[in-house]
Amino acid sequence: MQSGNRVISIARLIYSWDNLRMDSNDRAVAYLHQVQPQGLDLQPIDMALACRQEKCSAEDVFSLGTDLVRQYEAAVAFLATRP
Repeated sequence: MQSGNRVISIARLIYSWDNLRMDSNDRAVAYLHQVQPQGLDLQPIDMALACRQEKCSAEDVFSLGTDLVRQYEAAVAFLATRP
């Protein structure tokens, strides 16, 4: 589930940048819902987490057709606004 890992890594990147520490995927995704980064589509991130928890399949995540480049650009733009 390489692509799913890349989707989740956006959550982990933002969480660790803002908090200067690592935590679980669950906590990182919950944090994204708290800070609501503009331009970041949370649906594929939520689905990738659900897939890791065996609540859906990798095909469900892939079927979203998530543009990973756009997701990373949104994450970098969000981080550029952070201290």
